[in-house]
Amino acid sequence: MNVLITGHSSGIGAGLTKVLLAAGNHVLGLSKSRGAETHPNLYQENVDLQNESEVSSALSRLVYEKLKKPDLIFLNAGVLGPIASLQDTKSEELQYVMQINVWANKVILDWFLNHKLSPAQIITISSGAAIRGNFGWSSYALSKSTLNMLTQLYAHEFKNSHLLALAPGYVDTKMQSVLRTKSSSKFPSLKSLHQAHGTAHMPSPETIAYKIINNLAEFKKLKSGSYFDLRTTKSSG
Repeated sequence: MNVLITGHSSGIGAGLTKVLLAAGNHVLGLSKSRGAETHPNLYQENVDLQNESEVSSALSRLVYEKLKKPDLIFLNAGVLGPIASLQDTKSEELQYVMQINVWANKVILDWFLNHKLSPAQIITISSGAAIRGNFGWSSYALSKSTLNMLTQLYAHEFKNSHLLALAPGYVDTKMQSVLRTKSSSKFPSLKSLHQAHGTAHMPSPETIAYKIINNLAEFKKLKSGSYFDLRTTKSSG
């Protein structure tokens, strides 16, 4: 299987890359930096996801020059943005987070539509923050809720693909490391996140990757374009 992963060099993307390569798949990685993983079946392209022409050129190289048409896509790349009240979040900060977390994905999805390519499955990595609206998550929550709707709307246009906005739950990544530096007294929703660190409630990227991959067939039973929280599935990996 050929799998395209954005943000493959760290976090969940790196976990997915490692697990998929170990299972004999080919991974097409699209990130701002090269990952530590090296493998003959890993094809990496370094791009600025804000640059539409860079993204399009990188996709052309991966899909046509490497002759690797993706069967599965993970639109995983994302940024946290500031943890602050919406009033204290600057418009340019909102715009940057939206560009990376939402509009870069539109560029990729449009590229596949324009080239008449229909991967069997497309998964956008969402977050529970998209639906909870907790204080402090302003730019991130706005971007992920928009990503959910983007996924739902594109499900109408990718008639031969199954789309899903997937919230993976807590994962021990660099993003979580940043969140642990923020005050849970000022931002109460962070308390449970802080408490989860170092426990089974904060699994590694590889653990989450196994769980995602082992549930791919189950995801397809959901209506295309749906939002799904991985923590609600009974299968652990």
